[in-house]
Amino acid sequence: MCCQCVDDIDGASEQHRVAAKAGGESEGGHAAPSAQTLFLRAAERGVHLGSLTRGLMELLDTHGAQALEAAIVAALAEDAAHLAAVRHFIDQHAHARGLRHPVAVRLLPGAKTGALSVRPHSLADYEQLTQENPDDESDTDH
Repeated sequence: MCCQCVDDIDGASEQHRVAAKAGGESEGGHAAPSAQTLFLRAAERGVHLGSLTRGLMELLDTHGAQALEAAIVAALAEDAAHLAAVRHFIDQHAHARGLRHPVAVRLLPGAKTGALSVRPHSLADYEQLTQENPDDESDTDH
């Protein structure tokens, strides 16, 4: 193995540690244990590990740990150690389960969402649209 590959693999391990600290770890282990193998194979192929990390974190946020792990395992089984393959399999698995594509909601850092209050508005105006009004009946017998 060349020196550059060793440096890339060391970088992959560091990227994995950063991803785990950023929220990719769950109690009792990593959110996606196969991610380590994915990072190692991706580094051997010269994949940009920062982009891979960011993409996997986004998939973790939108799809969850179980779906991410299943997609990584499927990508590795196809010898496809890159983000596009993981995205493909996560979408394929979601489609097979009849799930819609999730939409990520990004909040500003420090946003206090717990203090938000949404006031419901009356639907009375809309309910009037569905009620029959005797004054509006047209006489068709002219």
